[in-house]
Amino acid sequence: MSIPLRALLLSTILGIAATAQSQVNIVNFDFAAVPIACGQDYAYQMGQVTGCAYKFVWPMQNFNSTPGFGWTLSGLLATQGCSGLTGPNTSFLPPPFGGLPFTQAVALEGPSFVWQNIGGFTRRKLHTQLLPGLAIRKWAI
Repeated sequence: MSIPLRALLLSTILGIAATAQSQVNIVNFDFAAVPIACGQDYAYQMGQVTGCAYKFVWPMQNFNSTPGFGWTLSGLLATQGCSGLTGPNTSFLPPPFGGLPFTQAVALEGPSFVWQNIGGFTRRKLHTQLLPGLAIRKWAI
């Protein structure tokens, strides 16, 4: 499975999990709290950037420091593999977003990551959340 497809799958799972009745609160579960400022409808994470800036040829935006974003994206150089946000029909080639509950997804390339501290778990307990056609298991450590 390709990295963009994995990222899209993660975004979909988080979106479904956040809409289900649950004790877990995921901030900005659909990655839509911060609009993508770049005209190509995608941008890589890069600190110390205002709006959309271009480093080499890649569009960059500082998502991490934007209030309400809630996530931390890795800020590696685009040549090393990095993370960012993408809309549908971009050069990341994500699957179509039609019929899905989001308009943006996280894109991961190479050794990149996206994370968020999520509270509401009981320590050392297996949490299982049953959703239509999907079971999600999470260990609280």
